[in-house]
Amino acid sequence: MQANSKRQDGEQIGKQEQCYAVIRQRISDGTYGPSHRLVLGELAEELNMSQVPVREAIRRLEAEGLVMYRRNIGAQVTPMTEELLYDLMQVQAVLESSATALAAPSISAKTISQLYQLIILMESALQRFDFHEYLNQNARFHEAIVETCPNAYLIELWRSTTERVNTLRGLILSRVPERAIEAIQEHKKLLRLIEEKARPDTIERFARSHVEKTFQRFFTMRKPSNRHPAES
Repeated sequence: MQANSKRQDGEQIGKQEQCYAVIRQRISDGTYGPSHRLVLGELAEELNMSQVPVREAIRRLEAEGLVMYRRNIGAQVTPMTEELLYDLMQVQAVLESSATALAAPSISAKTISQLYQLIILMESALQRFDFHEYLNQNARFHEAIVETCPNAYLIELWRSTTERVNTLRGLILSRVPERAIEAIQEHKKLLRLIEEKARPDTIERFARSHVEKTFQRFFTMRKPSNRHPAES
């Protein structure tokens, strides 16, 4: 009896992990956009499981800030308001620039060569007007740098924040496509700073500016508000 109970508990945990991974990925890649409703019954039926592991998975996502519960609506992907996007942008810029500065001394010549190859792939994608591929290679570029950071907790915070911001990167790029061209040049300069063993504070300032410029372009194309990136 005890063995059966343990097996059932293990199966529930396995299903919860499966459901959690599926929903989180769909939020990350934009399949489930901001305010998308997460209906327990529909998800349970689709994933061929009971509602219990689905409910637990959604609670985990709620704790991470990716999902919220609203009265008379139920669970939904957290709406991305302009204020929330601005706050996330600030946090991402701080985390990524700090991680980049800490990672710089440990980035090998081999990794730098691989990063230049990713830049070539980004340029190729832009020439084909393949913005989806550009975003993929851009994500790989920054992830390769940040994951070299010796602070594992900083990496974890950066990853969770970036995943939330990434759901809107396609929208941002579609509004300001010329920003992608500028970003590639900034990628090259960042690598030169790393190769030249620039001061950590120099690398951190440049990396933060690089992240913020994309969002500054996006916000300046929207009507003025009381909170504007240019005022930071």
